[in-house]
Amino acid sequence: MPFTPRPALRRRLLPLLAGGVLCLAAIGAGLAMLKPVRPAPGVVVVAGPSPTAPPPTKPAPPVAPDAAHAPAPLLDAQQWARLQQSLAGHPQADAEAARIIELLAYQRSVQQFRAERQAHAGTGAATPALTALARRIDEGLDARIARGEVSGPEAQRLKAALLEVLEPDAAQRTAALAAWRDAQRAAHPPQTDPRDAQLQQAQQALVARWRRDAPAGAAPDVLVAQLEALRQRIYAPPTTSQGKTP
Repeated sequence: MPFTPRPALRRRLLPLLAGGVLCLAAIGAGLAMLKPVRPAPGVVVVAGPSPTAPPPTKPAPPVAPDAAHAPAPLLDAQQWARLQQSLAGHPQADAEAARIIELLAYQRSVQQFRAERQAHAGTGAATPALTALARRIDEGLDARIARGEVSGPEAQRLKAALLEVLEPDAAQRTAALAAWRDAQRAAHPPQTDPRDAQLQQAQQALVARWRRDAPAGAAPDVLVAQLEALRQRIYAPPTTSQGKTP
């Protein structure tokens, strides 16, 4: 005979059974959430970053291409210290130091121009970079001459080299160089010493006298010595009444 609980006992068991069923349903739902989800056919699943994974490291910024080929400084620390020391008593030390640095930069540009010109020799027309460099040097050449930073012969050689890059036509290049020379002579006439004319007249008189009075076959060594003594006498610094050079 099967066991049949009494009505009062069934009323007590029903709440317990219902709670157990709900508990089992909750556990089943939790287990279902833990199961891996299988993607549908043809669907590509991309895994996201793990919550505990460290953040990606940002790559280092790229180095500029010119940074590795940056020109060396015009003066190192020791040279700059010596320059400052040499200008310690100068009334315009800062301006003079700036002028020297500017001159060094100009000289470096000239050296770069000569090196690039030699490297492209025989290749035909000059490159745009070489042309721009030549034009920049040419624009500052007259100022260097006026300051006495470039000698006359050196300036003429540099001007001729610059025109070979800036002016491809030979006839126009020759005319431009001649016009530049005339302009430089007009702007910077050679400084003459009044003693030059005095020396020239004295030398002519001495040579004429030696030719007249010297015996036949006489060695010119005596004349050379007399000409040198004449030059030293004319260009000797003036002396005071006590015989001392002021």
